[in-house]
Amino acid sequence: MPPKKAKAKKKSKKTAAKKITKGKKTTKAKKINKVKKIDKKKTNGNGVAPAGWCQNFPANPGDLCQFTPPANATITGIPGVYWPFCGPNGTYLPSPINFLANTQVYIQSDAQDGTYQFVPAPCKQEMTHSVTITG
Repeated sequence: MPPKKAKAKKKSKKTAAKKITKGKKTTKAKKINKVKKIDKKKTNGNGVAPAGWCQNFPANPGDLCQFTPPANATITGIPGVYWPFCGPNGTYLPSPINFLANTQVYIQSDAQDGTYQFVPAPCKQEMTHSVTITG
C-alpha cells in the first residue's frame, strides 16, 4: 500500500477575512488621522513667530514672522529647499525678500512640518538660518 500524503491545513475563510479587514481598518485610520492633521494645520497659526534677525526660530503655518531686520536687509532662499514664506493672505513673495517699510512676511498656511533653511543678510556672520514649522 502506498503511504498516505499529508494534507496541508487550509485557513478558514473567517481567519482570512479577519486579516483583510484588519488591514483595511489600519489603512483607513491612517488616512483619517492624516486628514485631521492637515485640517488642523489650516486652522493653526495666525499668531506671531518670534523671528529675531540672524536667528533660527519656530513657527506655525499662517504665523506672522516678527522679523527685526536692519536697514537694507534681505532673506534669500536656498536652491532646492522649500520656501515657506509668503505675504499677507498667502500672497506670493519670491526669494529674496527685501525688507522695505512695512514688509509683512508670513509662514504659508499649507506649510508642512519641517525645518527650512534661508539666508538672512546682513548678519555679523553670513550663514544659513532656519525656521522650524510645527502645526
